[in-house]
Amino acid sequence: MPSIGLGYTKILISGDNWAIPIGKYGNMYEVREYMPEPYWGWTPNNKNKLKAVFLNLNPGEGGDDQRPVSASPYIATARINYQSMVDLYSKNDIYETTKWFQRKRADWLSNIFPIKFKGTKANEILCGDLIPWHTPTYNSATASYTKLVHHLIDDHVIHPLSQLSKEAELRNTIIGKGAHIEQLLSDILPNPITYYDCRNNKKRVSVFKRDTVSIIVYVGGQGMNLPKSNITFCDPITGYRYSFGDIILNTQISWKH
Repeated sequence: MPSIGLGYTKILISGDNWAIPIGKYGNMYEVREYMPEPYWGWTPNNKNKLKAVFLNLNPGEGGDDQRPVSASPYIATARINYQSMVDLYSKNDIYETTKWFQRKRADWLSNIFPIKFKGTKANEILCGDLIPWHTPTYNSATASYTKLVHHLIDDHVIHPLSQLSKEAELRNTIIGKGAHIEQLLSDILPNPITYYDCRNNKKRVSVFKRDTVSIIVYVGGQGMNLPKSNITFCDPITGYRYSFGDIILNTQISWKH
């Protein structure tokens, strides 16, 4: 497991081919003045098994401690080895980035699957980003940049995350959030199956297939929040109602046959 994970996490952090954005993109300083963060959470250094894989848009607003000119221990560690830095700070329950992933992703997973994933920690899930650059919101400038590096995202993000998901406890599954992710995946992996919220057609879940991996993207709601367990989505063919957890489990069952 560590050797497999190491290879694909190296792909996630290989930034040689990423074009450096020009502009602040809503930050206080130029985007290039903040250290890029391509992923957070589990690393191959972690002795615990990877539980689940998530796909987000990009890191949030850059902070002073994420600028290479700062003297923060975060930057000092990251300069030596990004993976070691993630491994160290993902265990830090009071670090703001870790607190976000604990609340928005690890706790969410625990609530959706309380028996299998109760008590999941932020360093037991892997969260990759479409692009590694910090911005307060996914704005028009960020969207333009994403289109510019569209050809890199499949190789440097989607492919390695897909391979890593094959080793996760929630096997062969990537969970994403946002219309921008849905649109980008539609260009790479056309013809997804889409389930609509039975009460609100503006909310939906699109399931994309890549070999044996399902990329399940929720669109709707506030910010980067994933759906609550009590929301139901209607199957476009049968009309049956499913929770988000049901959709995940159904995709896993379908790959076994």
